[in-house]
Amino acid sequence: MNLKSEKNLLFRIMTAVLGIPLVLGLLYFSWNSFLMLCGVLSLACIWEFLKITGINHSRKFMGAALLPPTLAWLAFMSQPHPGKIPEWTLVFILAVILLSAMVVLFDESGSQPIQSLALLVFTGVYIFLPFGLFYRLGYDPTGNYNFKIPLGILLLVWCSDTLAYITGRLFGKRKLMPSVSPSKTLEGAIGGFVFTIGLAWYLQSIWHQGTYDWRVLGLIIGIACPIGDLVESRLKRALEVKDSGGILPGHGGLLDRFDGFLLSIPAIYIYLELGNQLQFFIGY
Repeated sequence: MNLKSEKNLLFRIMTAVLGIPLVLGLLYFSWNSFLMLCGVLSLACIWEFLKITGINHSRKFMGAALLPPTLAWLAFMSQPHPGKIPEWTLVFILAVILLSAMVVLFDESGSQPIQSLALLVFTGVYIFLPFGLFYRLGYDPTGNYNFKIPLGILLLVWCSDTLAYITGRLFGKRKLMPSVSPSKTLEGAIGGFVFTIGLAWYLQSIWHQGTYDWRVLGLIIGIACPIGDLVESRLKRALEVKDSGGILPGHGGLLDRFDGFLLSIPAIYIYLELGNQLQFFIGY
């Protein structure tokens, strides 16, 4: 390991030591802090993604892109249980989304209105939706906040990401998809998957309840997380950037750390909803 790699690894460890307790603390403290965590992270990721697209965004565009998700998080704050948001609030947010789309499309200071409009839609689906679903998973059908579900999901995502990195650094030889991400290896992906399944079995042993179990969620995350990593790598390669940002020393940007999360959460939600047993899974 050269000096640059050692320095990068040190930064990664320091960032994790400081960042993980903060995230877990906000998640555990109350639904208010959990909402704040999801809201701030989603808005920061949207801002970060828009900044690296290379399109010369105007202030109007940035405002139009950030206003709908901001209003959505404020709506959640007024009614903690996402499934009980008043209809008029949802109609208002929908109207703001349409207005934002019109602002972007007819913004004369923007040189690429169609691309900007596409980005507006994409950031909502790719970034805001997973964080919104993640927030939804923190509540049971009666509206009570339960930190165990988001905590377990984060632990599994972090396990997949971290152990894939470590295993790949130690044993990686065969490239997973070199045309997309030259540094990711097949050995790393297998290592991350195996350790994620192991952690899922442990979570099942201490939090067992409901029709669906943590072992299934571990399987979903073990598969979806590395795919999400490759998706973000493909986006960065298309945009010709190395990292999505530099806010996390040694890790890059927020999107670099939440890439697997962004694909895992919709996959988990689809699985739980298709089984129509979400209330049993989070009914502790």
